[in-house]
Amino acid sequence: FTSSAITMSGARTATANWTTSAYSETFQATTASGGTAMTSSNTITVHYTKGGTATTATIWDGHTVTDSVDAGTTVTFDQQSSGSGASERWRASTAPSFTATSSGTLSATYYDQLLLTVTGSPAAHDTPGSTGTAFGVGSVSGGIAAFYDRASSATASITTSPVTESGVTYLFTGWTGDASGSGFTSSAITMSGARTATANW
Repeated sequence: FTSSAITMSGARTATANWTTSAYSETFQATTASGGTAMTSSNTITVHYTKGGTATTATIWDGHTVTDSVDAGTTVTFDQQSSGSGASERWRASTAPSFTATSSGTLSATYYDQLLLTVTGSPAAHDTPGSTGTAFGVGSVSGGIAAFYDRASSATASITTSPVTESGVTYLFTGWTGDASGSGFTSSAITMSGARTATANW
């Protein structure tokens, strides 16, 4: 903590050099079972601090990044992948966030999810909705435009029939589109792609 002796034969400068305490962290993102793996064109951005400077890294399934992270700082992963769109997305259930307290692997799981749209023909009546598996949890009510995990099953539903609106009575006749059945709840819809369930009246 004390320098070597400085001979004062002229004006002198003594500089104390510092570095930040850091940990070696490996960043990893994994698509949950049943989903299509993320690739170099569909990535997750990691945000962290290295040497006091805000830094980013790009990761995907099978591609990790290892770097130094300032001790005690926060590492965050984007909640949704860069290749996510209107009908398919890769998303974590919550925005992944970690504090660098030791060296190791910081890992987050993402779910490949597909959109289920519930509509009515010739118009929607009653209260249409849907139920399916989202983020690995079953029996999630998602409404008329909901994302459910790829390879899982979902159903569309209404609550009652007949329905009288503005003096006109409508009778439900069954499900079409990617759904089938004549009950208030459709038959199972396999979420292998974006799907539409139409309640016919």
